[in-house]
Amino acid sequence: MNMSVEIIANKQFHQAPQGYDINEVNEFLDEICDYLDYLDEQKANNADAIDRSALEKRDAEIARLQQLLKDAQRESAEAKAKLALAPKSESAVNAERATQLLVNAQKVYDKTIADANKFAEELKVKAKAEADDAIGGLSEKKELLTKEIGELKASFDSYHQKFQNVLEEVKKHLDASKDKFK
Repeated sequence: MNMSVEIIANKQFHQAPQGYDINEVNEFLDEICDYLDYLDEQKANNADAIDRSALEKRDAEIARLQQLLKDAQRESAEAKAKLALAPKSESAVNAERATQLLVNAQKVYDKTIADANKFAEELKVKAKAEADDAIGGLSEKKELLTKEIGELKASFDSYHQKFQNVLEEVKKHLDASKDKFK
């Protein structure tokens, strides 16, 4: 049976010769109705606050990932521009090595971006699901998200470092090749 303030407020009792005092029963039912109204308000307020908090965290993480994406794209463009300015007198072998290094760097970059976009989408879906289930088990879900975000940060840092290392290797290789042909 569903219980609501309206059901409690409209409940009628038959009077019995040795029954309860109807005024006391009515007063008690009024107190129960008031308390149920209070609980409904608290539940709605808590759900709204949790929804906003989860969405704000999700939006902040997405913005951070988008900034990392822009930075990686800019660094890739700078590396390509530097390669384009390299002397044209390099040997075919050195040019092929440089090209392969750039291809490898692009693969690392593409995988990093794909992983970040996938994680951002998964985070968005999880945040919505958690907001819907926020009343129960919120602290466990928060710990899980924190762990996953930490793993993503570590993963992104790793890929970013690999990308930086590849770019440094390309630069060293180009510098070495440039010195050979002076």
